[in-house]
Amino acid sequence: ESVSGNIGGPLSRKASYQLNAEQRNIHDAAVISPSAFAAAGVPVTQVLNPRIRTNASVRLDYQLTASDTLMVRYQFTHNHEENNGVAQLSLPSQAFNQNNTENTIQVSNTRILSPRAVNETRFEWQRNASGQNALTSGPSINVLGVFAAGGNSLGVNSIATNHYEVQNYTSMVHGNHFMRFGGRLRATDESSLSTRNFNGTYIFDSLAAFQSGAPRQLTITTGNPLISNTFVDAGLYAEDDWKLRPNMTLSYGLRFETQNG
Repeated sequence: ESVSGNIGGPLSRKASYQLNAEQRNIHDAAVISPSAFAAAGVPVTQVLNPRIRTNASVRLDYQLTASDTLMVRYQFTHNHEENNGVAQLSLPSQAFNQNNTENTIQVSNTRILSPRAVNETRFEWQRNASGQNALTSGPSINVLGVFAAGGNSLGVNSIATNHYEVQNYTSMVHGNHFMRFGGRLRATDESSLSTRNFNGTYIFDSLAAFQSGAPRQLTITTGNPLISNTFVDAGLYAEDDWKLRPNMTLSYGLRFETQNG
């Protein structure tokens, strides 16, 4: 099922807005082989696998002066999924939930400096957070070709990213020259957490080996599950389109860029 709508219009002689919203609900159920339940000795249950997606955005345009315009936009997106990872031979204890959330703010300002010059400033902030969480924390049990039970070896996984960007550009016409110059500054910080297989995984070659408690292999992961870093880069440029003749234009420029890693 899906619900959506939008509304917009003027707020005053100098301002207008636009609002959009949408939500989609998908109601699914996981299909598991009855033989997998029987082999594991657990009761048969139905596992629902719902997915919900929500998206909303709002935009505001405001004319500060006759030569100065401001635009602000915000967008929100969220995805939520439950009981992923359950399938033909994967029992309900293998389920994990998944979430993804994104927030974006964009601001731009356009100024007409003169009949021959325009300046534009842009700013953007974007945050993306995604995660997968196993619903059972016990060790994972994999009976090859028969069933998978216990906790999902996925564990807890999350990634969070913040991105910032500022740009400023000026365009100018002077005689036969069309010049552009400006700069950009970007920064991104990211942290990643993963406890994949921290719960351990037992592998059994057959159902008989499982019933007798004789695994072929146990694997387990340890260590620091978190890593984070910040990246910054900046750039400056200037370029010119010089119209030498009506049918000939020479384009040239300079660009300087640097980054921290």
